[in-house]
Amino acid sequence: PYKLALEQSRGNRIALEAQIDRLRNELSRLQKLKPTNSISDTDLELAQANLHESEGQYQTLLAMERRAELDLEFTQIRAPIAGVLGRSLVNAENVVSADSTLLTTLVSIAPIHVYFDIDEASFLQYRSLVRTGKLPDASEGAIPVSLALTKDATFPYKGFVNFQNNTTDPG
Repeated sequence: PYKLALEQSRGNRIALEAQIDRLRNELSRLQKLKPTNSISDTDLELAQANLHESEGQYQTLLAMERRAELDLEFTQIRAPIAGVLGRSLVNAENVVSADSTLLTTLVSIAPIHVYFDIDEASFLQYRSLVRTGKLPDASEGAIPVSLALTKDATFPYKGFVNFQNNTTDPG
């Protein structure tokens, strides 16, 4: 139905473009006749009004065509990131609502963002190193870090801290 609505909008626009061309030609002919008083002022004014009215309708049809293009575009879902899809939460027969129905989850695999908490002693040591100038403050730039998975004997993954929250969990 969205494709058909777009085709209908385009057809209406093309038809109105032809009408506007016809009205412009008619107005041009009438303007050439005016100096010889072969037409009345009313006929000329009516031709001008018809052209202006059609030009206004044309703007409306352009907006309707753009809306139909958007509606058709919204029938396809594109992710802004690459990643791995999780389980599909709806079937093709299900009714979904824009901005409220969760279809699936998408997890980015490159880059991977890691969120972690640190203990109080590590935090105090970090703040001390920042005060003495041995480490940059996270609010001023990225702090390099090395990460490991539970099975890793070393810290093979390199990354950086690019954000530090401004709250402390009293628990």
